[in-house]
Amino acid sequence: MIEQRIRRLEERAMMLENETREFKAALQNIKPVHIENINYKVQELIVHDLSGTLHVGLTALTDAAQLEKWTQQQESGEEIKLENLQSEERGV
Repeated sequence: MIEQRIRRLEERAMMLENETREFKAALQNIKPVHIENINYKVQELIVHDLSGTLHVGLTALTDAAQLEKWTQQQESGEEIKLENLQSEERGV
């Protein structure tokens, strides 16, 4: 019984070693992506009609349920309160 368990463990170890070799080989074939910089050209934005609401980057700060709550507050005319936001002050 102990010999069978040892054989199964050795087989499992060999299988894991083979998988590790395959993953290492696949990882070496992946080409890295290097982004030097990102330029936003906001000055090239042309506005023909200004209406509605523009939320820039707001979705990255919260989940869908919180956005739905804010939308409902806005539609009902309630004051929207944002809590626990971190901001950086920058000199312009």
